[in-house]
Amino acid sequence: MIVRAKRRPVIIISQAGTERPDSTRTQADCFLVAPVYSFAGDETRLSYSQAFIERVKAYEYWQLFYLPGYAPAGIKEGFVRLDRIQAIHKNLLEQMSVMMSDVAQDLLLSWIRVYLGEELRVVNSLLSDYREQAIDNIP
Repeated sequence: MIVRAKRRPVIIISQAGTERPDSTRTQADCFLVAPVYSFAGDETRLSYSQAFIERVKAYEYWQLFYLPGYAPAGIKEGFVRLDRIQAIHKNLLEQMSVMMSDVAQDLLLSWIRVYLGEELRVVNSLLSDYREQAIDNIP
């Protein structure tokens, strides 16, 4: 089978699975990951519109989580796509020298819970207040 794919940054959102002593099959080498997309264009596609970027920053889309850029590590401003979470074998992962802050990680985990159906106000009232204000300020 031929599969065309692009290597892209991901955020690991799970721990490795645990070994099961009663089976030869294992899940310990797989992780759940969420792919990261940048807003910037390249030679194959246009960049996203400013209106879309503002809506992502306001957390208008339940399946998208905004990520600011981090130039020292070569991370461009963009978003995490929760609707593309998938299991990946650890051999397909390449470590980068950057990690999310504890605050950013907590916000991402809160947003995943909301994406899965929990009420935002209950999960994270700070994020809920921010979202309401940001959506109101979108031109």
